Amino acid sequence: MMPLLLAATLLLPDTGRAWRAGVLYGFEDFTSVHETWHSANVHVGRRFARGTVIGEFVYARRFHQDRGGFAIDAYHDLWRRAYGNVRVQHVPGGTILPKNDVAAEAFQGLAGGWEISGGYRRMAFDFTASDIWSAGVARYVGDWYLRARALLIPQPGTTGALLVSVRRYLATPEEYLDVHVGIGSEVIVADYVPGVGDVRATRSAALTWRTSLTQGLGIQIGGAWNDTEGLPVRRGLTFGVTHRW
Repeated sequence: MMPLLLAATLLLPDTGRAWRAGVLYGFEDFTSVHETWHSANVHVGRRFARGTVIGEFVYARRFHQDRGGFAIDAYHDLWRRAYGNVRVQHVPGGTILPKNDVAAEAFQGLAGGWEISGGYRRMAFDFTASDIWSAGVARYVGDWYLRARALLIPQPGTTGALLVSVRRYLATPEEYLDVHVGIGSEVIVADYVPGVGDVRATRSAALTWRTSLTQGLGIQIGGAWNDTEGLPVRRGLTFGVTHRW
């Protein structure tokens, strides 16, 4: 499962506004004396006839270190009722973040509102790398979107995680309330060892609310709780603003 640094990986709906830009800021505090973690994401996206391309700048501050990088996130229709997503992120001198983080996932719609997916992600640090395989199943029920996703991390002592989310769409597809819980393992720099990612047992929960202030302006507010092996419990908040034109 992922830390609070959130990627702006949203397939833009056809609202007549092809462009989208936004800023997302988040922080995570600890239940004991420990430096607060900070993260930020600035993105610009363009919707095309069969997909979306998003460019991002990402930033993180952890363990008294600041790092920034860039990412490209792209969605594209594949065939009938199917689409794919590829995201490539590079952080020069990563240390507290993966130096290279590449992910790909494909989604296939089925009858009855069902959807299945499969994906692969590689997080490469200076001295270690982790491969993560995923498989998911989801269903649309009216204004609800329910999804369960299993992750497999095939390292010595193979481990993984189970992620479950429930989303309730509100007035538009851009407005929703989302609840996310996870249990298992994640890849994280838990102690400042430059260029090394550890696989740690983790439990997490998050709540995200998105709403529109005007036809083009929207906001996002979220909260998260994360209990990772070897770290004090983290509690975080995110705040975001998006504009479509």
